[in-house]
Amino acid sequence: MKFVPENIGFGHITRQKLMEDHMRPFYSRVLGLPPTSFVVVLDGTYVYIQVALTFNLLFNILRRHFHDSHFSKKKSSDHEFQRMTFCGYKKRNLLKPMMVVAPDGYLIAAEGLYFTDHGNNDSTILKEMLLKPDNILSILQPGDATLVDRGFQSVQDEVEGYQLRFFMPALLGKKQSQFTTPQANKSRKVTILRYIVEQANARLKNKFRFFDEKVPASYFSILKDLFLLSCSLLNKFTVNFNKDTDFHEKLVDIIDQRIDRQNLLEQRVIEEKWDARRVIWEDADQDCALGFPELSMEDLKELTLGEYQLNMGNNYNLEHLRADSSYSFHLHKEESNILKVQLRSRYSARTRRVVWIQFKDHVNGVAGIEEWYCKCPVGARTVGCCSHIAAVSTVT
Repeated sequence: MKFVPENIGFGHITRQKLMEDHMRPFYSRVLGLPPTSFVVVLDGTYVYIQVALTFNLLFNILRRHFHDSHFSKKKSSDHEFQRMTFCGYKKRNLLKPMMVVAPDGYLIAAEGLYFTDHGNNDSTILKEMLLKPDNILSILQPGDATLVDRGFQSVQDEVEGYQLRFFMPALLGKKQSQFTTPQANKSRKVTILRYIVEQANARLKNKFRFFDEKVPASYFSILKDLFLLSCSLLNKFTVNFNKDTDFHEKLVDIIDQRIDRQNLLEQRVIEEKWDARRVIWEDADQDCALGFPELSMEDLKELTLGEYQLNMGNNYNLEHLRADSSYSFHLHKEESNILKVQLRSRYSARTRRVVWIQFKDHVNGVAGIEEWYCKCPVGARTVGCCSHIAAVSTVT
């Protein structure tokens, strides 16, 4: 069938066609690349599979295909396949396609399906992809860029060996609980752009709910074909959802203005030991901070530089409502335009995140937010705020 190879895979489209139809200037400007460079975004997604009978089915497929005495004598009680498909991170059995996505959400390729044991992490998968015939290098040239998450850290040297740019969020060092402001700002440039692959994966599973559920073992022998067919249908019959707008132009300006800006509120929190000195804070509630800026949805997007932090912030607010526990609000006794708020971490009920926001009294909009700082790992950045600050900004 020609439909699939004509609509998915590295051989179905040329680099020139990708540059003309699927590249976005927003990516080049944020990353500081020349307009002639192309960017690909890579990430693995998950296809959850049924555990029961899965090995028996695979065993029969292998035996029919190879006609080998090794398979005919092998006992079906062997659990090797279950081990190779068990993901320690997700605590479930699954297979992983590696998605290669253009800046507008177009699915260039879906490699795999790969096992998810320790020998098949993102780095080793990309290393294998670079060595295969008709590989990812067929759509890239020196000076182009790859945009990845932290799971690809071990393959950076190989990628850069092909004279490709490698963009990945920063990693926390040993005994480091929070990124520095320059580290966090640089990482935010990557995560703003890398979010497109998350949207592409979500769209695939929204359109084809089959892949959003646990796949029965009876489909295993044709699972890869079904996945590639689904990707091909999306490419052929749907419109890519991300194009540059005036808002993206504004984002570029904000990033350029803030990328080298230090977090002045962080400096005060540390130097004046605000976290330890309870005496300088007075209890308050959200009604007491009447001078806090009113923020529209557009203002909040400009504050966060994206929708992910807003969505997570709303989740924090809903969680506190369900738990019947409000945030702990405090105002600085001498500077009433500085707000301190405590909220629970989404990872542990025992962990509290502390947020400080300095604002201008009765000045609405983003102009009313002067500084912010949070003690979470990315809370020191000045290029967009974290989801904790977004949560406080929406509820205050």
